Parts: sequence; C-alpha cells; structure tokens
Amino acid sequence: MPELLIAGHQFTFVRDFIHDREYRPIADDDIRVYADAYASAGGLRTGFELYRAFPEDETRFAEFEKTKLSMPVLAIAGDKSNGMVELTMAQGLARDVNGGTAPDAGHWLPDENPEYLSARLIDFLRENGK
Repeated sequence: MPELLIAGHQFTFVRDFIHDREYRPIADDDIRVYADAYASAGGLRTGFELYRAFPEDETRFAEFEKTKLSMPVLAIAGDKSNGMVELTMAQGLARDVNGGTAPDAGHWLPDENPEYLSARLIDFLRENGK
C-alpha cells in the first residue's frame, strides 16, 4: 500500500522523511539523489522492506547476540539523533566495538557531518585494516 500512495511523489516523501530526522539542513539537490533512487524500478519496495522487517528484528538480534562478532566494528550516531544508543547496541553484538557520537548531526551522518564521519572511517580502517 505505501508504494501505491507514494509512487509519483517520491521527492515529497523523501524530503519530508529526511527533514523529520535531520539536525543540519540537507539541500534539495542532495535529497533529489535519494528520491531518484526511490523512483527507480523496485526502489520503493526495496526501501520499505527494511521497515517491514522491523517486527522480526528482535528475534534476529536475540540470535545474533548468542555469538558476538569477532571483527572490529565502528558504531557512530549523530548526537542529535540516537547518540550513544548505536554504540551500546553494537556492544551487544560484537566484542571489539569503537565509536561514539558525531557532533552536530542528526540521523543522516554522511550528509550532515561528512567531515567527521570520513575522518572516523579513515582512522578506523587504518587501525583495523589488514
């Protein structure tokens, strides 16, 4: 049903969805890139499958927690969004977790604070790449 309601209105849907979770304004030109992906063949269905799977996530995570990941994991969230929740969740799933919060960022880290995220990713990969 959501696909039928949103088809043809992807830009409006994506813009409103992003603006509801942003801290720093994201330009319409950047939002258009995401909206175009949703407008592509299968884009809406694929995007909504993530949310349709939410009811099963609790069961999946309980299974994942039985054997923690052994590889290094980087968990970062915006300080104006989930903050340390992401790091805490990752610590339940992996033994070697690094991360924290990105300053002045909401949910969309690559768009809201790309400099911070890029620097953290580069540092993490340098420290853990083999």
